[in-house]
Amino acid sequence: MQYKLSIIIPVYKVEKYIEECLDSIFPQLPDNVEIILINDGTPDRSVDIIRSEYADWLVKDQIVLIEQENAGPGAARNSGLAIVRGEYIGFLDSDDILFEHYFTLVLESISTYRTDIIEFGFQRFHLISDIAKEEYQFPYTFTGLYEIEEVRNEIFSAGVWFPSTRVYKKEIFEEVRFPVGVFYEDLMTIPHIYLQDLKVYFIDQPLIGYRFNPNSTTALHTEAHLKDKYQFYISLIELEDTIPIEILKIRTARGMAYFYNELNAMDFPINDILEDVKKIKKQWVLLKSLQFPDFLFFILPKLYMRIDRIRLRSKKEKI
Repeated sequence: MQYKLSIIIPVYKVEKYIEECLDSIFPQLPDNVEIILINDGTPDRSVDIIRSEYADWLVKDQIVLIEQENAGPGAARNSGLAIVRGEYIGFLDSDDILFEHYFTLVLESISTYRTDIIEFGFQRFHLISDIAKEEYQFPYTFTGLYEIEEVRNEIFSAGVWFPSTRVYKKEIFEEVRFPVGVFYEDLMTIPHIYLQDLKVYFIDQPLIGYRFNPNSTTALHTEAHLKDKYQFYISLIELEDTIPIEILKIRTARGMAYFYNELNAMDFPINDILEDVKKIKKQWVLLKSLQFPDFLFFILPKLYMRIDRIRLRSKKEKI
């Protein structure tokens, strides 16, 4: 059977959260949506919980559980992409949740606009009990249907590259796969999709809850994170110097500057990166597209670095 939408969910070390994730999905799951769960070699009880608590769902055709050795979220998503039966593809992390009306609004938008991508808002949370207290803010100043070219600069300036805040036509991923064995595989994938000439429908409403997990691999920064960001930055240098690419370079360089200060990575070539950023032409269209932290870093990088060091020192002293 071909489904209208496939949602791919890697499962790894989420025994505390997997029930909240699936309980947000199954009660509102339409018949024309499939869920693909990928056990990415999780060492905890996450998959045992799925098998015991959701056994009735696992016998349905629209629920697929794949087993694989641990290879990271990029490889897990790729395994799901290899078998999807939906016309559109979505992603969800297994410690996150779908909000009510996710499927109603997404499927209605697919039927109405038949666009390449549908993008929507998200709400950060730590505990589900706190969601009502959390502030929601859409990352863009526009909503509705657009050619990406019309709004690309603002999209890159916001830099929201979570795979799960969008659904995509299946054809987009015919030649696209997530890199394997690296951090920030989403940053290395989604911006390249947004460089294509596609149509996107934007919904100014939070449809997923994005959990802040202080023990996640992305929250605990290491020199491996810094090295992967650096390799991504080097790959951007090889691309044409368009405004979106220059925005992405500035944002990535600022991220590396933060990691450099946080990790005290003295052997990292941060001065070479700052010199490279200085070479970017200060065009008005670029300057007005940058958000303030990126603007300050771009115009006065050394001042930004000093301010960042003071802020980090103050943060450590409070801890």
